[in-house]
Amino acid sequence: KSECEEFLLTLPCSVERLLQAKQHGLQKQYARCLQEVARNFENEPIEAIVEASPDVLREFLPVLQCQQRERAAKAQQRASELEVQVNNLPRVLFRLLQTVPQDSQAIRSARDRLEFLVARIEFR
Repeated sequence: KSECEEFLLTLPCSVERLLQAKQHGLQKQYARCLQEVARNFENEPIEAIVEASPDVLREFLPVLQCQQRERAAKAQQRASELEVQVNNLPRVLFRLLQTVPQDSQAIRSARDRLEFLVARIEFR
């Protein structure tokens, strides 16, 4: 049994392997498959869990909820980081504008346009 489990631990997780691990009492494989199936639930036939084993479903849902909360927290953190970067953009552009030489009409025109855009960004 342990040799079988060690072999199964090398294979990709799936709903079928999750149910197989539960049926045969393969604890490591079962725990691993719970995590992986929850991580990739969008691509897994979750309805097979519903049909085959309400017990597995009861254990699966809290794992899925935990992973979804973690994903949401990471997404919120990334959104906050992006917001800071976007808010700093006018200052960065303004500093960049200060380094642009004004020795031709095209460059002056581009610099003026950028200054206009920076001013619009700052007042949003």
